[in-house]
Amino acid sequence: MLNSSADLQQLREIFLQIFDRLFEQEALNQNFEQRISRLEQDAQRQEDRVEFLESEIPGLRYCVARNAELEYAENPYSLDGEPRCNS
Repeated sequence: MLNSSADLQQLREIFLQIFDRLFEQEALNQNFEQRISRLEQDAQRQEDRVEFLESEIPGLRYCVARNAELEYAENPYSLDGEPRCNS
């Protein structure tokens, strides 16, 4: 009888170790899933930023070109005195 009681105690300890490992693994899985979710959110934010910048670039190019035109109209000479049309 003592032997079966010792065996039962050993089985209980083994089961407890197995359950502890399962709970640890579950916690790791949840942590991993949270990290994946954060990475997906970060990737989406980066994608949104890229789309925004791509949509703004044509407008910015137009503004730069327009500013250059206005600057040329205001002062057709460069800083060294040469006509800008020759540079």
